[in-house]
Amino acid sequence: ASSHTVRHAAATLREHGRTPTRILDLCAGQGTKTRQLAATFEHAAITATDTDPRRLSTLSATFHGSPQVSI
Repeated sequence: ASSHTVRHAAATLREHGRTPTRILDLCAGQGTKTRQLAATFEHAAITATDTDPRRLSTLSATFHGSPQVSI
């Protein structure tokens, strides 16, 4: 169920012949959807953030060194 949003977005974009080059993931939490977005849109640069300092710290550690995802 958590991947429904990403699958729906991908299908909608494909339907309109669009491919994102940049994605902004607000309230990214633990990075679950961020990982799904990165896997689905392999050529998009993703910026992810969260307002909670602990979640932001986890997010930073999860994507440390990622060429695709910046925090």
